[in-house]
Amino acid sequence: MTRHILLLILIVVLGSCSDRKGKNVKVKMGINSDLKADIEALKLYRSNGHLSEILYEKLYTYLSNGGTLDIDDQLFYIMKKFENDTILSIELLQIERNSEILFEEKQIYQILIENGFFAEGVPIINFNTRKIIKKKFVEESIYLALEDKNKIFYFDLEGDVMKENLSYTYFLEEMKSFTLGHFSPSNIQESWETNGGPIVINYTCENKIFTFSPSYNDDWYDISECMKQINEILKAKGYGIYTISAEFISGQDVLFIFLSDTEKENLKERLGWQLDLIK
Repeated sequence: MTRHILLLILIVVLGSCSDRKGKNVKVKMGINSDLKADIEALKLYRSNGHLSEILYEKLYTYLSNGGTLDIDDQLFYIMKKFENDTILSIELLQIERNSEILFEEKQIYQILIENGFFAEGVPIINFNTRKIIKKKFVEESIYLALEDKNKIFYFDLEGDVMKENLSYTYFLEEMKSFTLGHFSPSNIQESWETNGGPIVINYTCENKIFTFSPSYNDDWYDISECMKQINEILKAKGYGIYTISAEFISGQDVLFIFLSDTEKENLKERLGWQLDLIK
């Protein structure tokens, strides 16, 4: 089972869905549902290994005392993977996460520019400063970054993958362009034994021959093996293709971000982006 299928299962479990442009449609599981449903959701997360027993008990107590958890909150507690003794008070942390902060677009754009975004210029002139709740900061900064069409984009895993389209050849060439040639495949050969596979792709990069054999799944891409190879090649040059936490991954769209090692660390520190290599 590929990493992307696992992520899809996680998203289904968490109750998040997304439109084709990647802007999330949040399914509220705490605010508009009764306590029993919230507790059942916590039990499901615990049984799937997403919550430790101690964190489960703390969240259970918080809900029992009238607290609420929407899907953003649930993703936060699951994806952060807190150690058992890290959170002393769910209530205080929730108050902090839901407090209002200033979101200054000019400042965010400047951080993005300093880390390789908008090489062709920022698409707007007038910058807004507005209040948002703290837990929305990463989401809002990602939406600003998505205005850069070169360094970050959503890749649609459902892409008319079929023999006559040479879909994986297209994907490798797209990755060459996306990485500004730091990943530079040549002599790409895509072979389909039948219209339903098996599929074998060979290519040359850095004077080595690479091969991967994606699974056939109707018109869906299987890029797990391919992305492992690409990121191994990029790693030697100090780069990587990353995605961000699960709320920015839907059933068929995966967020791709091309970053140097330094850019990745800067964005984590300054914007709070939790980035993982796509593999």
